[in-house]
Amino acid sequence: MNNRQKSTHPEKTSLKKIPGLEPLNLNIEVDSVQENSDLANRKLSDTPYIGLNPYSEKDADFFFGRQQDIDIITKNLRAWRLTVLYGDSGVGKSSVLRAGVVNKLRQEIKQNLEDYGIPKLAVVVFPSLEDKSHGKENFLERLFKQIETGIKKFQPDINLPERQMSLVETLKDWAQQLGGKTRKGKLFVILDQFEQYLLKYSPKDKFASEFVDAINDPFLPVNFLISIRTESLAKLDYFKELIEEDLLKNRLELKPLNEESAREAIIKPIEKYNEQLSSEEKVHYEGEKVDDEKDLVKEVLEQIDSEGDIQTPYLQLVMKRLWEEEVLMKRLPEKKREDDLYCLRLKTLKDLGHVLGIINDHINNKLQLVDKEAVARTFYYLVTPSCQRIAYSVSDLAFYTGLKRDKLGKLLEKLADADNRILRTVKSSSQTNEQRYEIFYDALAQPILEWLKRYSLKTLRKNEFEYWYEEARDQKNNKHYEEAINYYDQALKISPQDYDSLYGRGSSLEELGREQKRQGNSQEAREFYRKAIESFNQALEAKPKNSKPQNYWAWNSRGCIELYELEQYDKAIESFNQALEAKPNDDKALRRLDEALRKAGRYE
Repeated sequence: MNNRQKSTHPEKTSLKKIPGLEPLNLNIEVDSVQENSDLANRKLSDTPYIGLNPYSEKDADFFFGRQQDIDIITKNLRAWRLTVLYGDSGVGKSSVLRAGVVNKLRQEIKQNLEDYGIPKLAVVVFPSLEDKSHGKENFLERLFKQIETGIKKFQPDINLPERQMSLVETLKDWAQQLGGKTRKGKLFVILDQFEQYLLKYSPKDKFASEFVDAINDPFLPVNFLISIRTESLAKLDYFKELIEEDLLKNRLELKPLNEESAREAIIKPIEKYNEQLSSEEKVHYEGEKVDDEKDLVKEVLEQIDSEGDIQTPYLQLVMKRLWEEEVLMKRLPEKKREDDLYCLRLKTLKDLGHVLGIINDHINNKLQLVDKEAVARTFYYLVTPSCQRIAYSVSDLAFYTGLKRDKLGKLLEKLADADNRILRTVKSSSQTNEQRYEIFYDALAQPILEWLKRYSLKTLRKNEFEYWYEEARDQKNNKHYEEAINYYDQALKISPQDYDSLYGRGSSLEELGREQKRQGNSQEAREFYRKAIESFNQALEAKPKNSKPQNYWAWNSRGCIELYELEQYDKAIESFNQALEAKPNDDKALRRLDEALRKAGRYE
């Protein structure tokens, strides 16, 4: 980017330039976020890798690979009243904001306090990672509390605005107090995971109207940033008619790490960690030296790469697992070290089953804590035997799995949260605005299939068949024949040779034929009768010839259609003879055979 100062690390940016943005006087050097941290004063972390969870401000010392993105986002946040940051689920939006942008601005606040005795600015990210209200409180009230907490962290004696004041008045009051005597402070509000607000709250609530007022006020010393998943971006259209024309156009896309940045995200945390240690305690990795024959970092990146994109959460998961095995385990008193070095090795990666094995362990551990049957039913549709991922909405999966929508929705949310990262949300289809879920990462498909096998897919399919069959019977008994046929079809996908499903399907088609006949649609009626006979024939082929009781019903039903509806008397005679073979001396079959013979002119 033309307006970007040089980064200390030669990495490619994943954010797009915003036209017309001029260089800004940021009052701070555009250096590594980590260079301003107080690492020496903090407790030694067990590991420089955090796994699947997003980085927080306290993790900033070990957050690497996103420096240019941090710089661009920070510049936009300072220059525009509203910035929209979007990206796919799990790409790292929360991490780059919390450990990057927020940490960067708070270093400036600390410097201001040292130089001027006042913070001059404040930055607040909402919701906090500790916010467990899950929408139980008023959104605006929660936001006020978070801003209050964020400001008091650096200015404990700040006067709290009156509660009855509007959002604009409250923010203005806080910002002015941040500026001390000059009353020229600045407040930056980051609304992270904004898709959750759009999902749980009405866009016409009090926050929405007051938020619009705040954005549209050119004299309010407050800038906002909305962070949102790509698939939810279109939901911001609600604000288009309410917010000044150009403000929603300032959008930045955060893309996955490229290989260069991912390598930095692996290596730099180790180097930073080692700054705290004596030479004999430092941690090394194979490939650290130019002449090393083995290159752990290269091997990890090759195994975790997904179509040119590095999935950051799983990169962190793998590195954290390696660190636990090579460093933390060796520090236990009962563990004897093979040599004097703590070293991340290729052999350990191999012993853990490579990247796929680590991911497999993660899936197995997480799925111990949820309803396995519900998960298995869901996975059966989300991944194909050839390891292809398929995205479905909650409504679609509820229909296919037979699970209650509310229960299924909570399960999918759990599997997609930061502690699990097994699923992720993706953009809705063109036919519906409902967000869809898919397997988070290509490499998860094979472990999920293996888990399904261990859970016993055969048992699962049996349970699922019983669900579809019982639903079909209920629909048929309630004379909802079209719905019954749909459910029978689902049952037959699982057990194509099931006699009862084939017979029930045929009976439902026969009833639809009668409905069409009563309405005077003779051609449509004959087509339903033809399909019904076809289904009865399939039922007869599915059962052994000695299954006489079952065969009776299919032959008798087929004969009735041929006799009364299609006037195919010779075929009806054959059907009733077969029915009597299955159930000799049956009065109904005998009477109908007699009638078919007379109409065919074969009565003696």
